[in-house]
Amino acid sequence: MISWKYFFLNSNKRYVIYLALIILASLAFKLYTVDFSLPVNSDNLSYTLHAISISHENFAQNPQRGSGWPIFSSIFMAFTNSDNLIDYSVIMRTLSLSISTLTIIPVYLLGKKFFNEKYSIVMASFFAFEPHLNFISGIGLAEPLFNLIIICAFYFILENKTRYVFLSFLLVGLSWWVRLNGWMMLIAFTIIFFINFRKSTNYLLKYGICVVICILIVSPMLLQRYEQFDNPFYVYFTQNIFAGNYLASLSENIENTSAINYIENNGIALFFQNFVIVGIYNILITIAKLTFPYLLVLIPLGMFLSFRKCDQNKTFIRANWVVILVTTIVFIIPFAVVGEKRYIYHLFPFLIIFATITIQRVTDYGIGGFSFSHKQKNLFLIIVICIVIITSGLSVIKYGQPDLVLENEKIKFATYMLENLNGKMLDDPSPTFEYFQYVKANKPDIIRNIEIVNNLNPNDALLYSLDSNITKIYIDGTSLPEIISRGEQYNLKYISSTENGNVFYPFLDDVYKNEKDFPYLIKVFDSDDSGFTKLKVKVFEIDYQNFHSLD
Repeated sequence: MISWKYFFLNSNKRYVIYLALIILASLAFKLYTVDFSLPVNSDNLSYTLHAISISHENFAQNPQRGSGWPIFSSIFMAFTNSDNLIDYSVIMRTLSLSISTLTIIPVYLLGKKFFNEKYSIVMASFFAFEPHLNFISGIGLAEPLFNLIIICAFYFILENKTRYVFLSFLLVGLSWWVRLNGWMMLIAFTIIFFINFRKSTNYLLKYGICVVICILIVSPMLLQRYEQFDNPFYVYFTQNIFAGNYLASLSENIENTSAINYIENNGIALFFQNFVIVGIYNILITIAKLTFPYLLVLIPLGMFLSFRKCDQNKTFIRANWVVILVTTIVFIIPFAVVGEKRYIYHLFPFLIIFATITIQRVTDYGIGGFSFSHKQKNLFLIIVICIVIITSGLSVIKYGQPDLVLENEKIKFATYMLENLNGKMLDDPSPTFEYFQYVKANKPDIIRNIEIVNNLNPNDALLYSLDSNITKIYIDGTSLPEIISRGEQYNLKYISSTENGNVFYPFLDDVYKNEKDFPYLIKVFDSDDSGFTKLKVKVFEIDYQNFHSLD
């Protein structure tokens, strides 16, 4: 095994100090947007409850996400005996923050595969101060661990020694545990292997061993998923991805459909348009938004320069391209349905390699007829890093610190719903419902006995045994009358509306502002009447008799 001492043996001590300063500054930026007094509340809560379940020796798997992050987190939760989810939230946030911060080191080491130490520091800075990665690092999600594993795996497959290549495929198997889409890395690394080692002795035997190692690592998860879901590769989201849109894929009133069914009903041309063209467009737009402002310019230039004569190892450049292209292709159809940007956060290290190529070419060779002197080169790199830090700082200020008043009002509202309402409520992923599942779960008897239910219904998003009088459902529809008409057969009882920000049902904004225009809606809660100062939300009970009388 390679030690960190080995990696830094030939390094100038100055760059080690620079790297340490970057790590500390990055950690400060990360901590700015985190408040440990607030609980996790969404997918991060699902991971947290799963980790608690595993610490109680319940190893059932979640049909929606991988078990790797909960398993890792459960090791630390084994030392915690608390009846308060806040304590477990702190563990999840601390672990994800630590992992995200420490990942700067392997990014720097990966940079040394492509550049000298100066540009490796630049590359580490791009990663360390990336605003989206910094923000997500303190949430408690699986992305930081996934990123760390993929970066290390990529580093080792660029090594010439066979044992490191074997190690890279072992890490690919671990990445599959962390995120269920980790299988795409097996495809990417397979292509990289044949690019790098197709001329080596016994390369087919070596590849066979690589695959065996990967499968051995991931096989316990696959076998368990087969036992639970009758399909080792089962992921809930994929079973209804061709419903047409994200809301439809979650809705009670939409039957499961497949690609074949979609093509039979709508034709291959419409399938290509809605799931390929739209998917490619959404991925490109998402990457553009994520890399704005400076990376948006630097990355395309670096990609262009990578096809020309450059100082980088061409084999390594091709490997970098493989990871990006495989990820892009795999996510074309998912992004046509839901363009969740964090699904492609692992691409940042690979994209910033191209950004760093641009900086290196400009610094070493100049632009046009202009070239830098030795002192000017160093000054230019300092300016680049300062721009990165300043831009990141501005983004941190934009994200800001959590509004404790608003967040506590969300918790108070969730508590009201669970204590006073009885029936089914239309769900919308607006900020209003962020703490609904947290309030349900934050009870000593539940925390001590939490376990995953073998339930493939996604409408209990966490899929845990969290019973309550109020449940939330999705109904596909484009207008309020349509939602109510369709929802009646599913016993839809309540509709809530925020002042703005209703994601799936934007027409509910009008319900909040003009409630008197909807006589079939009986208001049962108004945040203004409950002393709320930040959260603006109303809850209405549907009067179906009155609704039908208006037909």
